[in-house]
Amino acid sequence: MAGRFSHARTRRHSRAPAHHEEEEIGVRIRWSSRQRRGPGAIGVVRRTVAALAALAVGLGIAGATASTAQAATPGIEIAVLHDGAVIGDGATIPEGAEITLRVQYDAAQPIAGTSIVITLPADITVAGELPGNEAIDSVVQNGDGTLTVTFKDPIPSDITEGAFALKLTAGQVDGDTESPVTWKIGDDEGGVRLIVEDEVTPPATVEDGYAKSVNPGNLDGFVVTSGSPDYAFEGLRPDIAEQLLSYTLVLSSAEARSGYTISDELAAGLGFVPGSFTAELTTAEGSSPYSFSPAVSGNSFSGTVDVPAQSTLRISYQVRVTDAPALEALLRAQYEARGNTPGNYEIQLPNHVVFGGQHERSVNVRLRGNIPGVWIGDHFAKRGEWTLRDVVANADGTLRPAAEMVYTLHADLTPWDGRNANFTLDRNVVIRDTLIEQASWKTGEGFIELSGTGPLTGLTEAAGFTGTAADFAADRYVGQYALLGRTLLVNVGKDNTTAVDVRVRAQLDTVAGLPGSGETTVVDGTRFPWNNRAQFFAGTGDPVNRDHNAGVVVLPEGYEDGVNDSAAFSKTARNEEVRVNPGERAQVPYRFEIDTSKPNIDPLRSRIVDELDTTVFDVSDPAAIPVSGSYGSQALSQEHFALSADEQGRLVIQLSEAGKTLVASLPKHQRWTVDVVFTTVPFDGKQTFEIYNRATLHSAGADWDYWSDDDAEATSYGDEAELRKRLYDAETGSWTPRLEAGIREGAFVDDRFVYSIELIPRGDYGRAFPVSIFTREDVLPESVEFLGFVGLDEDGKPSAEVLSSESVDMNGNVLASYADGVVTIRQQEGTSLNPGQGRIVTTFAVRAKDASQPIVNTIAGSEAIIVPVGDPSVDIEKWSDEGEAPAYDDRGALTNDGFAGDFDRAPGKPLSAGTSQQLRFTVSNDGREELRDVTVSDELIAGGGELRDLSCVFPDGSEGTRWPGPFAIGAQFSCTGTLPALAPGQSHGDRATVTAVGAHSGTSVDDADEWHGFTESVPGTSTPPSPGGDPAQPAAPHAPAAAPALASTGGAPALWLGLTALLVTGIGASLVLVRRRRSGGAGAAE
Repeated sequence: MAGRFSHARTRRHSRAPAHHEEEEIGVRIRWSSRQRRGPGAIGVVRRTVAALAALAVGLGIAGATASTAQAATPGIEIAVLHDGAVIGDGATIPEGAEITLRVQYDAAQPIAGTSIVITLPADITVAGELPGNEAIDSVVQNGDGTLTVTFKDPIPSDITEGAFALKLTAGQVDGDTESPVTWKIGDDEGGVRLIVEDEVTPPATVEDGYAKSVNPGNLDGFVVTSGSPDYAFEGLRPDIAEQLLSYTLVLSSAEARSGYTISDELAAGLGFVPGSFTAELTTAEGSSPYSFSPAVSGNSFSGTVDVPAQSTLRISYQVRVTDAPALEALLRAQYEARGNTPGNYEIQLPNHVVFGGQHERSVNVRLRGNIPGVWIGDHFAKRGEWTLRDVVANADGTLRPAAEMVYTLHADLTPWDGRNANFTLDRNVVIRDTLIEQASWKTGEGFIELSGTGPLTGLTEAAGFTGTAADFAADRYVGQYALLGRTLLVNVGKDNTTAVDVRVRAQLDTVAGLPGSGETTVVDGTRFPWNNRAQFFAGTGDPVNRDHNAGVVVLPEGYEDGVNDSAAFSKTARNEEVRVNPGERAQVPYRFEIDTSKPNIDPLRSRIVDELDTTVFDVSDPAAIPVSGSYGSQALSQEHFALSADEQGRLVIQLSEAGKTLVASLPKHQRWTVDVVFTTVPFDGKQTFEIYNRATLHSAGADWDYWSDDDAEATSYGDEAELRKRLYDAETGSWTPRLEAGIREGAFVDDRFVYSIELIPRGDYGRAFPVSIFTREDVLPESVEFLGFVGLDEDGKPSAEVLSSESVDMNGNVLASYADGVVTIRQQEGTSLNPGQGRIVTTFAVRAKDASQPIVNTIAGSEAIIVPVGDPSVDIEKWSDEGEAPAYDDRGALTNDGFAGDFDRAPGKPLSAGTSQQLRFTVSNDGREELRDVTVSDELIAGGGELRDLSCVFPDGSEGTRWPGPFAIGAQFSCTGTLPALAPGQSHGDRATVTAVGAHSGTSVDDADEWHGFTESVPGTSTPPSPGGDPAQPAAPHAPAAAPALASTGGAPALWLGLTALLVTGIGASLVLVRRRRSGGAGAAE
């Protein structure tokens, strides 16, 4: 079952003998079992229960601030927590508080079938569901204030440690109440005596405060004008005198005030409404009317109040306009001061109050009118057809090709309708646009176009013009444009029926001299600004400026192989982490996002090729993969997509015919999203899949492809923690559990390696309630030497500088230290794990001393392996089937050299004249490195009969004589060919050759092997054609003669050669031994 707040550890390692310690806790004695824990795999079983809290394999829980009160039962520890800390006898908690009773158990101790009886006082109750856990058989509420928790018998074998928590709530009490929480395990008893505190909520504290407000805040609605066309100020509406203004004063008092003065003064033209004063006093007991009768004199008042401590006094009163003509005169003066210039004219009617002679507060009532006019800025605009574009540049910054831009300059003259001077243009409107020096106007056909309404139907060039924008405003230039280097001038006239768009073409030619930055979504790209300003001259004042700021991103070298631009194409996992139960499959949702406004990205001609890891995902039936998406606001469903696999097994996603039809009917350049749900293979117990995934967007006609990659995780861990060990791969800049490290002549090329140990809190681990990790030890292999802890730079790359050789602080209040070949991870004393501080990881450097075999390092089941690769070698054996085949060990070395059928010397195998012979090749990677670019060939070297129909079946199932690989270490593949029938008395000898290249080192290797055969010269005889010996003395078909020792990477052991020499000596034969040397070149026959 899925499990929140539960944990179990897989029993996969041996344990050191336990030892006990006693520690006094208040009036109780602590007795617990502790043992050194070696590396072990994490295995956690989970159940979804809101009240249960989880811990991880190899990790445990301890109090952050207090010792644990518990029964003296080995393997079970019980503690009570409040506000994230363990509490002990006499601890005080407020009524209504939430507390947690936490039980930690060690399944290595004899606790199977054990029952814990927990007794709660009447004022402490269980909140929420009862806890559950795979190690628990039952939890029963007995109805008498007790609960009984019983462990399974036996406890499941994959559990070693676990924990659960009981959420409790302290109820309401009448006075401070002693409330013991106790538990009993067999004859062992324990508990905590709590004090539930009766809390009385104090009233809210009042601080000194002073405030004033008014409603409404303006009288603009009473301003009267003549309207169009003059909009002259004519005065105020008579009913302004009937408008009430409501004022409120607020006095807040921390201490009592006696004879406290409040004085207030209105603006001239305003007066108090008689009898409108009211007041209300609010204290802790409530609110009540308050008598406030100030002395009013004209437009001011003054009064005193007596108020108690911790009180708030609200005084309200109303005001009217008492002298409208005076206010009208003030507003008229403001109107006339504008001189008929468009804009607002107004006056403010202030009101000031002074509290206690020193605290002044003011509010204003506004009286405003307006002179209308054309706001120039609302009717001129500039835009460009794009704001960001990817480009390619030469080393000198020249773009190839130039980045073209179409600007649109918009001028709308229709608001100048001539109703008065403020709505009349007195000069022609001229647009001036000057490009930056890196850009130019793209003159020629289609350079400038005009569209819209009004008398202008097009623009002609004012050839030879050399003046200013003011000069170009002359009537003779209406409907014309002029180019003065990088400056464009356009005269659109002043006719008030004109509303036009001027489209003009420009291009950015180079980025030389522009400031570059890395602020771009294109990985390794460089962004350069292309800013442009158009100025619209519509009067004698300053021009209206309108900008279009764009940018280009110069693509990095190698863009032909694809561009990583998340703005154009991205693939992201919808969830950073997906969790399932062991044995289940995970559903991992991904989203692809494509910006089809990018040049040449056409959804109708595009396809996504996703390089899914088939060891993680099951994509055996692409058509069954759930897919949906959208194009703009149009939803797309499964029927709108076609999913398939290409020849390399990659998933191909594209629109189906139905999808293309639908998208073709919609506006272009929309955002295209594709949502896909991939299903993993089943999880094998507790397991985390670190999923790296890369996808490429191919669009027909595009100058380059776009690619995107994503890292996600799917895990069968629950609310628990995972320990992960990794090695840094400097070539890829990533952390990996398996690192292939180059060797040369048996030694590492670079013997310095960096490990990381990361603690990963999953789900609510460390958040549901405080936990502290168990101390973990990483015992380093004897083949490495610890150099020290190292830091990481901002890109996550290990530093060459050693921070410390002893200890370093990690996030999460965790400490890493080293001593005597062991790196120890432990909780800092007196703290709890803090999952919110970021990645909890430590990194340290080692020197590897032995490259003879893989270096395996394990902590809590997480394994990191250094695999020595290099010293490549390849072996080829050519043979005929005589009932025995070549045999190899797990590293690919031949173990039965000289097997029957290995006729690698003349005269070789007796053949039947007129009958063809099938020959076999076996190729083995017997080096220490994967191989690539494998080629198998064969050549005739003696006699007659060339081999025909040579073909190999490679490990991936492909066939031929050439294979790109990779050819795994210790792997083999087979080839076959046919030797055509020989005539009587004819001999044959040929040589099979294999060549390859080390995948890591790039070293070329090869090997060759010969095969010989002959037919009888006279029917009924078996004497082969003589290779130079005595034909009257027949030789055994395959008895090698003694030969000098050979440095062969795939040949016979020296012992076999010695035995061969003795054998030949014994039979008196003189033969030739043919073997090869394979590494670095084919050996000659000896």
